[in-house]
Amino acid sequence: MNNDMSKRISLLALSSGLMITPCIAENLKKNSETSPSKINIEKTNCVTLDSKYAAVQSLLMNSNKTKLKEAELYLNKAIQEIENSPEPTATELKKCSDYLFALAQYHAPSTLSSTKYFSSNAEEEFKIAKEYMNRSLKLKERATKDTLDLVRAHRDALGWYAHRNRKNEVREQTEILSKMLNSTDPDVIDPPRHYSACGKGIDGRESMGNMYSYDCGRG
Repeated sequence: MNNDMSKRISLLALSSGLMITPCIAENLKKNSETSPSKINIEKTNCVTLDSKYAAVQSLLMNSNKTKLKEAELYLNKAIQEIENSPEPTATELKKCSDYLFALAQYHAPSTLSSTKYFSSNAEEEFKIAKEYMNRSLKLKERATKDTLDLVRAHRDALGWYAHRNRKNEVREQTEILSKMLNSTDPDVIDPPRHYSACGKGIDGRESMGNMYSYDCGRG
């Protein structure tokens, strides 16, 4: 790495407050060689969505709500970058969709849970959760054209709303599934399933991919 590049990376580290590891430095070097004016630490391979989501998880039971909201903001910003990207990969889109589903869960836990991670204002929290859920579904639709994957996503959303006694949203998801499956039969739209504590269905049928279990934090 030449001296000019070293100085540039050092200044970038100081201005951002981040530690520049050899891995990040190498990625910055590669980015600068192709586009010197668009060095973006957020898009290096070392700064991942997973780490930002892990930060949110680690603060869920912390009494400091300010830090939790700050971690959520950083995760949301990383997701928005991918949402607004002209050519995101299917893997990125699916990962973001899963994390948005999880954020919805944190803001509006099911009626089976008394935990309030962010606020005790249930209606306000549900509005935030619903927005996350809608974004999650949109990203899933961008990530795949596979009908079974999309049916599963909307069934999960239906189950999620049902566990929160949101009849209007359940009706909306039922209508979407009815059109997708060309049926009004409730057993076709949403076959009897076991649900995890967080609302996602566990569908054991071969055609739907044998979804056996979910970690409550991610669905």
